[in-house]
Amino acid sequence: RDTSATLYITWEKVRVPVKIEVDTVGLLRPQIEAAMKAEGKKPYFPAAMFYFENNVDLKQALAWMNAGLAEQPEAFWMIYRKGLLLAKMGDKAGAVAAAKQSMELAAKKDGELKEEYLRLNQALIASVK
Repeated sequence: RDTSATLYITWEKVRVPVKIEVDTVGLLRPQIEAAMKAEGKKPYFPAAMFYFENNVDLKQALAWMNAGLAEQPEAFWMIYRKGLLLAKMGDKAGAVAAAKQSMELAAKKDGELKEEYLRLNQALIASVK
């Protein structure tokens, strides 16, 4: 897991679990913020996803997601995740619009990736209705 793990120490018939916990958000958030303030290319998408997955400042996550999409407007996988973010923020209409946009772009691709994102976006739309 991102914040904990269990180490099992085993000796013959004895097994002792040792839980190890880490404040991942506390450790990484300052590093992410420093990276976003630094000169040069910004890790918009990974930063937005970390904030999304850890429920940290979702408005900032959305701003970074939009900045990443400004650099890669055809990135249907990012648009899908923007839809997830909007759904988490309670913006159902925005989530549906993002899912539909992602589906349109994914439909232009070939192969399993296309099918997977069409399915994921349909599930997103169904989840917010």
